[in-house]
Amino acid sequence: MKSNSQRVWAPNIGGSQRRTHWFYERVSGEYLIEQAYLTKTEKTKFQLENPKTQLIEKTSLSKSENSWLKKPDVVSKGAQ
Repeated sequence: MKSNSQRVWAPNIGGSQRRTHWFYERVSGEYLIEQAYLTKTEKTKFQLENPKTQLIEKTSLSKSENSWLKKPDVVSKGAQ
């Protein structure tokens, strides 16, 4: 999932010409860690290509996948 989120572009929203990615966060705080050692210009570019609104957390993805697979018993056990 991580490699796909870095490789595949997300659909444009509202006629925007800017291409963006979904950012898959395997570890809590990974989005911020990715930006920690970037220069201001690199950080701005990163944030434009990976907007915070397109952040996918591991737990949210697993809950939705298990809901889709009709496994409410697994989803209701908790985040991890």
